[in-house]
Amino acid sequence: MEAPMRRLLLLIACLFWLGAVAVAAVDLVRGYGGSGAWVRSAGEWWYVLSPSTLNGLQAGIQRYVSPDLWEHVISPALLWPAVAVLILKGAFFWVVSRLFRRP
Repeated sequence: MEAPMRRLLLLIACLFWLGAVAVAAVDLVRGYGGSGAWVRSAGEWWYVLSPSTLNGLQAGIQRYVSPDLWEHVISPALLWPAVAVLILKGAFFWVVSRLFRRP
């Protein structure tokens, strides 16, 4: 059972890293479009891809969990560059996949 879980986690990590490459490429192309370096935040990308899920998550967390969690943890994280967020998520899944190694 260890090997399939490890493969799944590695696949998820690779998908996050491929997403980071794609986001970096789009940011670079937009940067060459005129105004120099231009990096989108994770929140901007999320809003472009699915604004209703972002708004729903915000409402749900503020209403049912804690407004402070949204204000002090999630909202600042959404301001980070999307490339960095995707790389960190990929690294997290890669590290977790290492826990399923055979001894």
